[in-house]
Amino acid sequence: MYKTFYKKVPDYLSDLFTSSDNNYDLRGNENRLRLPNFRTEFAKRNCFSFTGVKVWNSIPFKIRSASNLSLFKKNINDLAVI
Repeated sequence: MYKTFYKKVPDYLSDLFTSSDNNYDLRGNENRLRLPNFRTEFAKRNCFSFTGVKVWNSIPFKIRSASNLSLFKKNINDLAVI
């Protein structure tokens, strides 16, 4: 998801996700993605675009805003150990 958010993947993957831009300066709204709307729970559980966005948005902002991929991976691994 890091590469997808920072547009380091092919367009067909990055087109699956949209950033959560709005006109208001809300706390915790930085580097977040918009959840796609699905009518069924089956689609929510089995769709990569929904599950990926939920996981990405659950990561703390400090980790999501890492300056490079190696730092992001290190921070994710440190988070998993805790």
